Amino acid sequence: MPTEIALGTGTAIPDAGVAERRRRSEHRAMVRFTSLLGFIRAWIAANDRAVKVYITPEEGVVHLRVVARAVPYDFELRRSLTDLVIKLNRGGYEVLGSVIPDGTADELAAYLDPEQALVLLRQ
Repeated sequence: MPTEIALGTGTAIPDAGVAERRRRSEHRAMVRFTSLLGFIRAWIAANDRAVKVYITPEEGVVHLRVVARAVPYDFELRRSLTDLVIKLNRGGYEVLGSVIPDGTADELAAYLDPEQALVLLRQ
């Protein structure tokens, strides 16, 4: 349990309020992340040009790396992703997005750590 030092005594006093505030903060973060995933799921479901999205949090920013269905660079998919990122940022989320090619884990390592990414697949 977190502790607080009583001034002038050097004695640790349990602070139940710190634990409760931390729990509430973690709950708000989870609700917010779940909401963000809902927007991303809706976008990928409506966008048949995207195959999957790798989601990685990095330094307080959520990175969306979208794998395109088409082999050449898909400018239309990039425009759609840009629109999504702008909408999410205006909604208070800190998000960046890019379109990347699919590949093996070694090839994807140039863009992200596939082992640490959450992957949403188009259904």
